[in-house]
Amino acid sequence: MRLIPSKGAVTTEESELEKLARQAQRGDARAFDRLATQVRPRVRRWAAAHMDSADNAEDIVQTVLLKAHRSLGEFNFSARFTTWLYTVTRRAVADWHRTRHRRAGLLE
Repeated sequence: MRLIPSKGAVTTEESELEKLARQAQRGDARAFDRLATQVRPRVRRWAAAHMDSADNAEDIVQTVLLKAHRSLGEFNFSARFTTWLYTVTRRAVADWHRTRHRRAGLLE
């Protein structure tokens, strides 16, 4: 039987991701590589839920991983790493849709 953690509980996976994020913040490139490898499937699921094609979802994944790499130094661990990453993903999806809508308007 698999136990589901309570809302406030931090899972072992979450702890590992935060450990890797802290190491990556200190400049450990291998830690960021491991972090990106571990979160990639999750970001892909999040992106795919809001995109119209697998290719566009993959574009979002690439964008999110780049933004995470650039912005990780600003993350202060006041929230869970995955919460922050979801926010980065949600914003990337919103930006993509906004740009698509704007381009469609220009073509009309």
